[in-house]
Amino acid sequence: MKRQSVDSHVRDFYQDIELSPQKCEQLLEQAEWLTSESALQKKRSWKDVLASWVSVIPWPGRLVWSGATLALVFMLFVLSPMQQVKQKEFLIAKEIALNHNKQLDSDFVYDNISQLDQVMSKLDFSLVKSDLLKQKGLTLTGGRYCSIQGHMAAQLRFYDTEQNRYTLYQVGMQKEFENVRSGVLAVDGASVEVWQEAGNLFGLARNK
Repeated sequence: MKRQSVDSHVRDFYQDIELSPQKCEQLLEQAEWLTSESALQKKRSWKDVLASWVSVIPWPGRLVWSGATLALVFMLFVLSPMQQVKQKEFLIAKEIALNHNKQLDSDFVYDNISQLDQVMSKLDFSLVKSDLLKQKGLTLTGGRYCSIQGHMAAQLRFYDTEQNRYTLYQVGMQKEFENVRSGVLAVDGASVEVWQEAGNLFGLARNK
């Protein structure tokens, strides 16, 4: 049989095949299902992808992976903010120690904090006589303007009964100071005690 004759018979055979309406409907449903599955795969989120990866990890490996994930989350959302607060506390204490060690004279010589509050009119907060100063038995001798972390502050000079010099810093509360905790830090040869009271941030420095 010639090649042309064979081709003609094959073509005629397939042309004579007709699909039933039921068969056509099945094929269309299958095509629609495949299309929807493909679209769904494209829309899979990173969570689904991650879940599929985890599902193929053996159980011991999943425990290790889960532990590592929790450790990473803890570091990012717990340790990192705590570290930032500690850094801010250290920077405040270091600046206070630096000013304390300069031993600058007072520009306003008063032994009453209410009088200092009146004459230091550039301050955008009110000076407070801290309860801690009463407990330590410190005596005020004067004050001057200074700054803490770029914010105007008051630098007040105190002495105790043995004539040891103390420098008290007060600054109005700022958002960046809200999480600063009370504590004592040793910085640059000075002992700096930091706390919050009556809406102000305090820092009391003395020689170690």
